[in-house]
Amino acid sequence: MRLLSRRVPAALLIALCLCAEAVLAQSPWPARTVRWIVPSSPGGGLDIMTRTVAQKLTERLGQTFIVENRPGGSGIIGQDLAAKAAPDGYTLLTVASPLTIHPFVIRQLPYEVSDFTPVTVMATVPNVLVVHPTVPVGTMDAFLELARREPGKLAYASAGEGSSPHMSVEALRAFTKIDVMHVPYKGTGPAMVDLIAGRTQFMMANVLSVTHHIASGKLRGIGVSSGRRTPALPDVPPIGDTVAGYDVVQWYGVAGPKGLPREIVARLQGEIAAVLQLADVRQKLDQEGAQAGGITADAFAALIESETRRWGEVARFAGLKPQ
Repeated sequence: MRLLSRRVPAALLIALCLCAEAVLAQSPWPARTVRWIVPSSPGGGLDIMTRTVAQKLTERLGQTFIVENRPGGSGIIGQDLAAKAAPDGYTLLTVASPLTIHPFVIRQLPYEVSDFTPVTVMATVPNVLVVHPTVPVGTMDAFLELARREPGKLAYASAGEGSSPHMSVEALRAFTKIDVMHVPYKGTGPAMVDLIAGRTQFMMANVLSVTHHIASGKLRGIGVSSGRRTPALPDVPPIGDTVAGYDVVQWYGVAGPKGLPREIVARLQGEIAAVLQLADVRQKLDQEGAQAGGITADAFAALIESETRRWGEVARFAGLKPQ
């Protein structure tokens, strides 16, 4: 009996490869490890939220969602990396409110907001207006009265020009027309140090970063920036109770490169929404003063559009120019 030749004709080999590629292309997502870029350092709010959801998706979908921290440039380095990735569902990005602020404060961004495909919001987190204990106010009414009585004398710290804390105060100024002095720092840490030391008088800070300072008496909480109270600070009323229409929150969302297939977007949004309803995830969010998201991709796209419009108006009011 003749033995079959060990040599495979080139045409047959090419056909087999093409068939294999077709099968892989038709495999349901995810068929391999998913890279999830976080444009900030490990340990921060963005990182913690992303790792919580990524671990649950790994358990639910049977593929590893590996978190890759790419800090630098106020998030621009990581965002640019994701914007230039293939839109195949194997590179995701955690985005946050500054995505919609950067176009108005940073010159020559290497991407546009439209270069990302919105998937969903993981959580929203309010800021809280805190004052140094030497500032003789305990309510928003009293704070605004003091600011109007002594224009230009109250100095507020922020994590830098164009940061969420900075823009939150500028939005408050747009509503109230108060005259206060901005003192920008290179990050929340040094801004908080000087506020606690009394070198500035107030700050609009992420709830998670100041709850322990409020509890210890180092700072006094005056109002939360969201439209309703947060479980993390149940005794601090919303600023909107005093300043009608004021409602500003930071949001943490998920996006992919432009052109991400709708079927992948829908699957990912549904899975993340389910993860956010798990009891242990909800408990973790409550502890951090965050509200679970899970909205549809279309709703997230609408939010990004409205937030971009809002921050453009605030930037014009504040006289900010791209640097």
